[in-house]
Amino acid sequence: MKTLLILFLLVPFAVGIVSAQTPAHLETGLPYTQNFSPKEYGAHSQNFAIVQDVRGMMYFGNVYGVLEYDGVSWRLIPMPNQSVVRSL
Repeated sequence: MKTLLILFLLVPFAVGIVSAQTPAHLETGLPYTQNFSPKEYGAHSQNFAIVQDVRGMMYFGNVYGVLEYDGVSWRLIPMPNQSVVRSL
């Protein structure tokens, strides 16, 4: 009877320890997200569209034109008629 009581007390504890371990596969594939302020990218705070090309360059449709980001620096590509870029 004492052995059975010890078993009932230890099993939930052991299960808790095992389930507290985060499996590595649950963290795989989570996207890296980084936020930038308008001061950092040098344009308006409203961005309407985002697209990534095959080289990994990111493009953002912005009030001031198209923002290009290569992972290090930003470049603003103004539109000839100064229109807002709402889709890419």
